[in-house]
Amino acid sequence: MKKLVQPIELAKASHMRPGNPRITLLTEMSGLKRLERFYNAIEDLHDREFVAAVFRNLELEIEMDPADLANVPKDGPLVIVSNHPYGAIDGLALVHVLGGVRPDLKVMANFLLQQLEPLRDRFIGVNPFEQLSSLSSFQGMRQAMSHVKEGNALAVFPAGEVSSWRTDLKAVADPRWKTPAIKLAQHVEAPVVPVWFDGGNSMLFQALGMIHPNLRTLALPSEMLRMRGRSVRMRIGKPIPPKDIAAFSSAEQLGRYLRAKTYALGSGVQVKRELFNPLRFPQRPKEIIPPVPKDVLQHEVDGIVDLKLNSQAEFDLYLAPAGRIPNMLREIGRLRECTFREVGEGTNKSVDLDEFDLYYDHLFLWDRSKGCLVGAYRIGNGKRIMSRYGKRGFYTYTLFRMDRPMDRVLRRSFELGRSFIAVEYQRQRLPLYMLWRGLLLHITANPDHQYLIGPVSISGTYSRMARSLIMEFVEQHHYDHGMAASVRPRNKFRVKVDTVDREALVQASMADLKRMDRLIAEIDPHETAMPVLLKKYLLLNARIIGFNRDPRFNDALDGLMVLDLTKLPERTVEDLRKGMEVA
Repeated sequence: MKKLVQPIELAKASHMRPGNPRITLLTEMSGLKRLERFYNAIEDLHDREFVAAVFRNLELEIEMDPADLANVPKDGPLVIVSNHPYGAIDGLALVHVLGGVRPDLKVMANFLLQQLEPLRDRFIGVNPFEQLSSLSSFQGMRQAMSHVKEGNALAVFPAGEVSSWRTDLKAVADPRWKTPAIKLAQHVEAPVVPVWFDGGNSMLFQALGMIHPNLRTLALPSEMLRMRGRSVRMRIGKPIPPKDIAAFSSAEQLGRYLRAKTYALGSGVQVKRELFNPLRFPQRPKEIIPPVPKDVLQHEVDGIVDLKLNSQAEFDLYLAPAGRIPNMLREIGRLRECTFREVGEGTNKSVDLDEFDLYYDHLFLWDRSKGCLVGAYRIGNGKRIMSRYGKRGFYTYTLFRMDRPMDRVLRRSFELGRSFIAVEYQRQRLPLYMLWRGLLLHITANPDHQYLIGPVSISGTYSRMARSLIMEFVEQHHYDHGMAASVRPRNKFRVKVDTVDREALVQASMADLKRMDRLIAEIDPHETAMPVLLKKYLLLNARIIGFNRDPRFNDALDGLMVLDLTKLPERTVEDLRKGMEVA
């Protein structure tokens, strides 16, 4: 029977002398004997047919979205980076799945996969028991670099070893990715595609590694056999272009970024898990009230001509107190709930109205041609609220506790909230900009007010990973730490320590909102970008001073926005005055 691993290789791996009788015992205990019997039965198969036979024998399935394969360039130089949770299974899976798209694919692998004669042409050897400066590993790196520079595809496991238990993360994850593999990605000027595998090896495997790393590696054959009848989830990310790779001058920073991009792909799987928390019983949504009759609304609109601010095309803009528009206010509350539920928010009540609506003003847009409500903003006059009710009179105070230094800001602010555009008008640009023009007109008429404040929602439909990345991005580039010291959330959004290096991902965005949009689209299967309103405020130089989780609004994450009106971009003011779109 042909041996899968020669005794001399096993001796080297276990740091024993060739001929040591303990090697025979290790061969049996590691599962190599059983693998050798199976290997000899299928050794006449070649390349991907051999891999398919391995998976059939193990009854092992790869779960992935076939659409992910479109992320793999069909030709040209390419580097694929992957986490390494299982060992040989990872390398075989890459050949099995990606080899059909890239027949030229080679994988950098350890000594076990090097021994497989049917796959000898697929693997470039790097011995995990040797230093990368050793001759065999150095030759492997040179061979790998030449392969890519010749226009071919190469897959690497930059960790250089199988994932293990990380006490700092309280999870199984790759160690820090090795510099030589990252430098290879830097030097070949090729796109890089991240690949993520879910899962990890057994607790026995992790325990052996805590005793000695070599024991963990010797257990890999038995771990491979343990996978019988299981499935492995896999995601393929979008290619990172060479120019983005070249933007990193430090191999360490690039390594953090590539590792974080890889692990962030796992959030697409985690999203589904979040939807099934057995300890959480969301409130069942009540049936939304019927629309207010159009003739009733039209009669009310005809009676507030004195409150009209502006008109353009088929739209009229009004700013009215609650007492003048009781029926319109009811329709505003109905449409709020309809619109917010569409994006996974809302109060789950039959109508979204509260006590604040009674003394806040309402900026709303009316479609005179169709006789219907288009959208609205709720506006609280900070000076008036502070004099009548103090801080407790602000809706924002139900989300955030505020210390005395915030009083000065609140007195000179307009609080904005509950803004919406009805679903059928959301593809039009004019409605939102007319509402913003109404805000400008109101601000201009009240020059003693310097700030716009209010919560900006990040829907609960965003995965926890996506929400934490948005928080990290805002805190790095759009946060007022001085003002934030006077604000405390009532329900803190807790960011879990996990395998994804969020800081590295956000730093790579370089404060670019479009880059962040692409990142959110890649890691979150339900969302394609950051929330539109949040981006609009940030482009107006707004600052965020805190985050609060709102369990009464379908667990939305609220960022407390403060916009200093003296810092509004001049072009924005000019465009709104002209009724033009903000560029």
